[in-house]
Amino acid sequence: LHNGFVNIDNEKMSKSLGNFRTIRDTCKNALDVRAFRWFIMSAQYRSPLNFDLNALKQARKTITRLDKLRSNSLKASEGSESTGDEDLKKLKMA
Repeated sequence: LHNGFVNIDNEKMSKSLGNFRTIRDTCKNALDVRAFRWFIMSAQYRSPLNFDLNALKQARKTITRLDKLRSNSLKASEGSESTGDEDLKKLKMA
């Protein structure tokens, strides 16, 4: 996966500046790992990537919302025995 330079709190990430972070240090649990993946995937690939803890927090919220959407969709599909053809016919008639 390609992206621009990684910035930490609007500064270039480097060991010499002391703002270098590893994924192990940043992502303490599975939700953080998924959120970090979302953060990377949602960034424009040529733009610099500005990482801070607020960005990870926002990505966590997005992952949680997507998980809820998936769960609700699965519940809805399990509760419905129709294939959706009846609903499609109703829409076409309207």
